Amino acid sequence: MKLTGSIAYSSLLVLFITACGTNSVNNNDLNDSKIQDTVKFESQNSKTVQENKKDVLKIVASGAKNIKFTVSGGEDKDKFVINTTDNMLIFKNAPDFENPKDSDKNNIYIVEIIGTSDSNATAAQTITDIVTNDTADDGPKFTSDANISILENRQLNFNVKADGAVKYNIDGDDKMRFDLNKTTGKLLFLNFLPDFEASSDKNHDNNYSIAILATDDQNYSSTQNMIIEIKNDPSDDQTDSNRIKIYKTGDKNDGIVEGQSFGDDRNFTLDIVGSDRIIKIGDRIWQDSPDNKKADYTFEEAQNYCDDLNYGEISDWRVPNRHELYEIVNYGYANTQKPTIDDIFENALKTNYWTSQNVVDYGNNILTNEAFAVYFVNGASYSLKRDQKFAVRCVSGKKLEFNEIVTKDGDDIYRDEKTALEWTSPLEHQTLLDAKKRCENLKFGGFDDWRLPNINELHTIMPTYGENFLLDETRSGPFWATTKLDDTHGRYIENYWNINWDLATGRDVLNDDSEKIDAENTAGSICVRGGHF
Repeated sequence: MKLTGSIAYSSLLVLFITACGTNSVNNNDLNDSKIQDTVKFESQNSKTVQENKKDVLKIVASGAKNIKFTVSGGEDKDKFVINTTDNMLIFKNAPDFENPKDSDKNNIYIVEIIGTSDSNATAAQTITDIVTNDTADDGPKFTSDANISILENRQLNFNVKADGAVKYNIDGDDKMRFDLNKTTGKLLFLNFLPDFEASSDKNHDNNYSIAILATDDQNYSSTQNMIIEIKNDPSDDQTDSNRIKIYKTGDKNDGIVEGQSFGDDRNFTLDIVGSDRIIKIGDRIWQDSPDNKKADYTFEEAQNYCDDLNYGEISDWRVPNRHELYEIVNYGYANTQKPTIDDIFENALKTNYWTSQNVVDYGNNILTNEAFAVYFVNGASYSLKRDQKFAVRCVSGKKLEFNEIVTKDGDDIYRDEKTALEWTSPLEHQTLLDAKKRCENLKFGGFDDWRLPNINELHTIMPTYGENFLLDETRSGPFWATTKLDDTHGRYIENYWNINWDLATGRDVLNDDSEKIDAENTAGSICVRGGHF
């Protein structure tokens, strides 16, 4: 069709305006808006990441302006966060392949991300993050054996070994039985030798269980569980030469726990050599002569008498120490008409019997004018003037010694390496029943076989010579012992650690005292365990 005149011009103007797009701007804006409202993720749906690294992947999306990303879901969403500066998906805490924290504990982490545009267009993406092992992080590799065995009564003398420059630490049920050199890995029994017949491991099965932690210079660690098995030495079965015995006292039950070996029965035997009576018990031989009924000896005279004695064809007699005298005391006769000594002894007085021990004050100074004697009325020991006259009973054989004390691993546990007896710090003011329950229910230091001590075990906690106070000196007695005294009174107790002010010397002096008390009254309690000699 042909256009002419003004009509033609007008038509061309309309055509021009339409072509140039007066309305096209609005149409294009509408079309662009529809495109930009679509959020399309372009980042990976799955990523493999090595352990100990936080960065996972950068979140990328298109199709809209100013898209903001947030962690919105997934089984492990609480493990992740998005860095708003660069949109990097990161772990809140770097993952550890050996200790996975994902919901399935399989090192596969699931997280959902939502992207939201300015116009509130949204889209979601689920990302699977697979954590892989970094072998450099596995820690040192152990090259020493995990299970070893050794004959009883031997020192372990074993070296733990791991690759590289490492530091060693020890843990496990029986860690307190061992000494581990943190630099060299040298592993030793801690101040004792294991006894197959009286195992002191936690389970009492002659298998000592420990865990060794090795840490390298990058602070990576690995652990090796170890079992040290103690085997029987048949040559040891017929001898107790390496054991010290704590004897039961009076009552046949006497606080000895069934199934445990805490001392021998009071098995006295009588030998008559010519007309001389000698009494044997354990590793010692005791004089029983009419001279033992004479209270005619000063401290020095008692020492000279035993040194010069030739009796029962034995010439190496000596004055006993306190603990040696304690082992022949029969506490069932305490404060009765009889001397507190076993009936097998014919020659006895209810009086003090000298010991060989000087009195030592709190400053470890010997008081030259005093010495200890055991009172065969109540079985206690007292510091007495050396020029006083009392009785003496000589002894021969292996000397009984105590108090080689160690403390263990920062725990409030004390151990006497001479007796293998261990004990805790004391607790005061309990009835006998409450004290027994406390000890029997005590779980401390990795052990659950605590108990109240019998009287002779309680005696061994008291310093023999006074060189060391085993507990705080303010913790004086009395303390419960399970040894039965008589039918009237509940149990026998003793004051040990009784510090008296000596007026003559101006010094504190350590004494032992004893008394009886009803079971319903209160006294201190000390829990003990072990005592396998």
